[in-house]
Amino acid sequence: MIIYILTGLTVFLCLKNYETQNKDNLNYQRNALKTLYKVLAVLVLTFVFGLRDYSVGTDTKNYLRIFNELGDSLVFENMIYEKGFCILSIVVNKIFNSYTVFLLISGFIIYYNIVNGICELSDSPSLSILCYFGFAYFAESCNLLRQYLALSFCFTALVYLLRKRNTIKFFICIFLAMLFHKSAIIFLMVLPLNYIKFNAKSISIMICGAVLFTFFLPHIISIFDALLGTQYFVYIKYQTFSLTNLFILFCIAIVLFWVYSYKNIVEKQEKNKKDYNFFANMFLVFVCFRIISTISLDAITRLEIYFLPSVFFLVPLIFNSLKKYKSTALTNIMTIIFLLMLIFVLIVKGSYEIIPYTFINFFG
Repeated sequence: MIIYILTGLTVFLCLKNYETQNKDNLNYQRNALKTLYKVLAVLVLTFVFGLRDYSVGTDTKNYLRIFNELGDSLVFENMIYEKGFCILSIVVNKIFNSYTVFLLISGFIIYYNIVNGICELSDSPSLSILCYFGFAYFAESCNLLRQYLALSFCFTALVYLLRKRNTIKFFICIFLAMLFHKSAIIFLMVLPLNYIKFNAKSISIMICGAVLFTFFLPHIISIFDALLGTQYFVYIKYQTFSLTNLFILFCIAIVLFWVYSYKNIVEKQEKNKKDYNFFANMFLVFVCFRIISTISLDAITRLEIYFLPSVFFLVPLIFNSLKKYKSTALTNIMTIIFLLMLIFVLIVKGSYEIIPYTFINFFG
């Protein structure tokens, strides 16, 4: 837990310093410092991710076995996982013959994409990275390696979609993501979100649609598996609705209400209006997936991971708008409450076998 918290704080400070630098493109020194702080954040995350002991992370040992098996063969027919992941494993094995190097390279790919995406898209990168750690995404990245490689390219895809307005490169990023986890194709759902108005009507329609969707889920998953050659149908598992699930949905409903209630305040700043609408709709998609996964636990849970990062960008938009149009004291109180909530979530999600964390023993 200590290493996890120290890593989060170090990266937070790096990005806080990144924010404080002048955005004047003509100021070479300040731009060099911005780049330095961003690079430091990436390197800290990469080294902590890559230099962990092989006992840290649910799937780490399993991927070690796959890494060794793929290194012994260049037969493409033996690649049972996505081709991008397999080729990366084979190349690193043949050149370095080191699983730690494989983790370091994977970590650099993941955190270059994620940190760069946060810096490009967030109104406050330091607050976004707190959300990232608070919702235990760093812990999960040490477990769901293939899917986080895919997710990282989705962050870059958003940069091309929202900032650089380059749809072709957006599609290229999704294709690269699918080379590591085919489920990334679901991220294409973000394309129309700029054109859907986030309001009470859209919320009602999408939530009702999510409830109805559960009745057709087996047929839809079957078609999905047939088209992509996946096997997600076996994960469909209808379950009895429990008080735990009800509590989770209640908490998500509160967050959705919170996001909606500050709509008018955020939209007073014209430059934030489009971002707020997009990320609020993206969060609404997450809510719909959560409703579906509450009924069919395993089939949809892995897809939620692509849409919850919307919170990482919504929180800075709302907090900064509150600071500008409401009292600073209120914003500070809300920030403390929010951070306490993140600590609670982190403790609850500490079962991802990264806590306790230990570094690899190079001398053992």
